[in-house]
Amino acid sequence: MRKLIFLLPSILLFIACSSPNPPQWYNKIYNDNNNIIYATGVGKTKQEAINNALANASAKISVIVKSMYKSLKYQYKGNDTTSYSNNSIFNIETKTNPIEFSQYKILKLQKKENYYILIQINRIENAKYICNNINYPDIDKTSLNIFLNYKKIIFLLNQKIKKLKNINALYPLCKNKLTQIINLKKEIIKKFNNLSVFIVSNNKNIKNIMEDILNIQTSKNGNIKIFIHQNTKYKQIGNYKITTIYLNLKIKADNHSKNYSLICAASSIQDFNTAKELAYQECKGKLKNLFNN
Repeated sequence: MRKLIFLLPSILLFIACSSPNPPQWYNKIYNDNNNIIYATGVGKTKQEAINNALANASAKISVIVKSMYKSLKYQYKGNDTTSYSNNSIFNIETKTNPIEFSQYKILKLQKKENYYILIQINRIENAKYICNNINYPDIDKTSLNIFLNYKKIIFLLNQKIKKLKNINALYPLCKNKLTQIINLKKEIIKKFNNLSVFIVSNNKNIKNIMEDILNIQTSKNGNIKIFIHQNTKYKQIGNYKITTIYLNLKIKADNHSKNYSLICAASSIQDFNTAKELAYQECKGKLKNLFNN
């Protein structure tokens, strides 16, 4: 079960200050090192104490703690003290860069007026987990795919780059993979910037719309060729003049091609030209969606 919890430092401070009799170990200073992060938490329930401890840990390195519940192991050390470990089961989100924790260990858990807890997070184990779960993207690098899906590809690569960079806040284990994906992004950007478009259409208006939509250079020698055939039909129902525009597109690059069909319609009580202009606006919106703009 996944759960998302938003915690503010002021709330944590209030909870900590409202607990008059914490155990001695709770106020002890636990020094983090290159391998381990320690954090304490207090709450009215065991769940709340765990959440606050994870939030305090996240405040140290600005993290999202995220994973699935797996197991709990209990070992009783006294009448009111329990020590156990488990895999993390919460999402702790801050406003800064997110980092996943694959697991944490609960070193101490004690119930008095409130529940008190001490957790330990292994930097290396969590960094390994994140790195191993970020795969090198299998991207179709043909000109046609880059042209049609450029924004989606860059978004995907940016997400992976961001996650890999965030690992450095835990432990730098993914430098090679990060470099590979950054280089792949540069390659995609370079290929996109080298693309140019040649548009052929039987209608000047739709050609102008296409040129306005595409944020790319146009040329008669363009390596992306777009063929657009427009068919327009008019119909009147009562006082309404209806214009329907049928578009057939064929996009070619190298030895690859894709075909699309769009229908745009609009009505006006004024005249067919007004209806046609409205239909062109609908076509513009559909073409923007088609080319991810």
